[in-house]
Amino acid sequence: EELRQLISKYMIRRNKKDVLPQLPPKQRIIVYLSVTKSERKIYDEEDREFELDILQGNKKKSEQIGHIAIMKKKAFEAKENACLTWIKEFIEYEGKLVVFIYHHKTYDDLMNKFGKIAVGVTGKTPTKQRQLMVDKFQNDEKIKLFVGQIEAAGVGLTLTKSHATCFIEFGKTPVQHLQAEDRVDRIGQEADNIQAYYLVLPDSVDVDAMETLNSHNSDISKVMDGKEVVMFDVNVDMSEDILKMYKKRKKLIKSS
Repeated sequence: EELRQLISKYMIRRNKKDVLPQLPPKQRIIVYLSVTKSERKIYDEEDREFELDILQGNKKKSEQIGHIAIMKKKAFEAKENACLTWIKEFIEYEGKLVVFIYHHKTYDDLMNKFGKIAVGVTGKTPTKQRQLMVDKFQNDEKIKLFVGQIEAAGVGLTLTKSHATCFIEFGKTPVQHLQAEDRVDRIGQEADNIQAYYLVLPDSVDVDAMETLNSHNSDISKVMDGKEVVMFDVNVDMSEDILKMYKKRKKLIKSS
């Protein structure tokens, strides 16, 4: 509150809803996925090893932060089949969907599954082809799915033929998520409302990532707007704070 009072004299802030009131409201929805025992084991084995490493002091803090990337990969491996099923059902009942991923292997997996009805953009997609992929998604009714790597497709693209985004992996910063959500939240959107879905593996580093997104936004929204609003609008690397949330959730003795 003190910081807000100090900067309010020198700052004018305009929210998107104020300058583009014609856009529909946006809702964020966390979907907790159910997985099989064998799928859960993929994550839990790595989780136990990581927890022991922290408790026994086998890894320095920098190594622990680096290990978060491994935990994210394992979480996706465990929930991948559930994600594919959720996406398939959404397309069948709701129509076009924009899915954001982080790793290129995840992109390949999705294209192998939905290739006949999907287009996408990753860091490997030539610049000249990116708009072609967008145009196919926007104009071809046979194309139901757009798969975008968060850092490559999270800004600049207009994907308003869908009213929903879906995150099955997390980016590096909260602002990447906000920008990616806005690919469908642009002029030309005709839906009555839009959704941003986050597909989460329960009791995993996914939960820690969501808590980190909310925590960062809580602080910045209090400073900028004088109230707590979940909008993920902080451009900082989340890895260290995800590690903190992990330790907090696990009730590990060593402080971060």
